[in-house]
Amino acid sequence: MKKKIEENILCIFIILCPILDIVSFLFRNAFHTNISPSTFLRPILPSFVMLYLFFKEDKKFKIATLGIGLLYLLYAILHLGVFKTIITGSSYGGIVHEAQYLINYSYMILNLFLYLFVFKEKEAIEKLSRSILVANVIYMVSIIIAIVTKTSSSTYIEGMGYKGWFESGNSLGSILILSLFIIFRYVKEKKYQKIAIPLILVEGIFLSLLLGTRVGLFGFILVVAIYLLVEVVMTLKQKGKISKKEK
Repeated sequence: MKKKIEENILCIFIILCPILDIVSFLFRNAFHTNISPSTFLRPILPSFVMLYLFFKEDKKFKIATLGIGLLYLLYAILHLGVFKTIITGSSYGGIVHEAQYLINYSYMILNLFLYLFVFKEKEAIEKLSRSILVANVIYMVSIIIAIVTKTSSSTYIEGMGYKGWFESGNSLGSILILSLFIIFRYVKEKKYQKIAIPLILVEGIFLSLLLGTRVGLFGFILVVAIYLLVEVVMTLKQKGKISKKEK
């Protein structure tokens, strides 16, 4: 399959995500500011891919993209209008904060649309899976370094748990757990199992014992249970097929 520039850029973006999170955390703590570099850097690659696809794809894609964009813009305007009308000292902040939430949601929807549109073929999905594997290696290596050097932030304000150089322990745990559903597929592949198996073991120890959250502990147990269940079902199914052939 011919390599597509949009696939490569989005895979690079996946690999850069943990690095951007680390840079933002270290920047905010070093300068004691709420400004996060990743807020400005993270949208660059997905936005470039969106523009690239807009000019590359046919007229139907352009119309669909513009239509969805205008509908969401209309929703955002109406949402902010209603919010401004009914707000009465909300503890979540004012209209500026609400606009920030809408921008964040828009960005996530943009990413979801891009990845669903771009990664359709088997080879492209394989490429995406490998980039997630690399990103997880970066996550875990940075966390181990942070713990060993005693520069890791704590998951809770009481000082419990380790979350490396990342802002949220629950968010970190969720990312690692969801990634494990993909990484487990490499356990049986000789080319990647030397990386995947140690990575799963290290992530399991971190999520279960060091992160200090229920998300980490129960999430890891759930992933392992689902993996084992699927393996048992597939094994029984395969044995059933062999038995039928023998008859």
